[in-house]
Amino acid sequence: MHLVLNSSSLKDCRERAYGIPHLSFGAQADRGNNGVITYLNSPGAKTKLRFGMTLMDIADRRPDVFDQPAAADTRSSQAQLVVEAIWGGKKRWMIVQVLPDPHLEAAMAGNVDTRVQFSWHLVNSFLYPGADYAFKSAATLSAQCAVEGVNVPTMDRSATYVDPETRPQSRRDYAIDLQKVFACLQRLETWGGEPMPSHAVPITGIHFGIGQDDVFYHNGVATATRSANAIWLAVDGVRLE
Repeated sequence: MHLVLNSSSLKDCRERAYGIPHLSFGAQADRGNNGVITYLNSPGAKTKLRFGMTLMDIADRRPDVFDQPAAADTRSSQAQLVVEAIWGGKKRWMIVQVLPDPHLEAAMAGNVDTRVQFSWHLVNSFLYPGADYAFKSAATLSAQCAVEGVNVPTMDRSATYVDPETRPQSRRDYAIDLQKVFACLQRLETWGGEPMPSHAVPITGIHFGIGQDDVFYHNGVATATRSANAIWLAVDGVRLE
């Protein structure tokens, strides 16, 4: 699956701040997936998620086509993995930023790690009605969950497939044990007073997404400068073992 966002022809994105363009695909229970994808805390259930990701192209690497931010400024784009589990009648999302967003890294001093209560009013969307989610960079999750043996590689924004010189570094292979990740989040008390129960917990969504906006940032803070932005990512070999 190739995910591509390119706002070079979308004037409103640059001038009217309509939000952050986002594009994703995945498997979601009861939305074409025919039920629960797998379970946590269930012996024999498949919990190791494998996939490959390739950064095909990005505006950062295309000064011939896209205006570049001034020195010490950054543009915003990212790629992420979303895993949805449900307990206590509430969706719980683990969102891992595998391609770091420079402006978030600057705003959070390199430690992208937050918990957010998110609501979504559009019924015909896997996002509905929202979720209690943990948002972490791959580096943060790997550091926090080293005890459980979790290691999520970070993609390199400077290595793209379309550039023959960086093509060998543009791909990352992932093998993420979701049982270990959620056990780590439990140890960290990520969901506070609503910890993951010990009985079988359904995994109801696995999604891959990209996002961007057209603002240039300085030290993580938005400036008044806007410019077209783009990101192109490929995901392959998605499976549970």
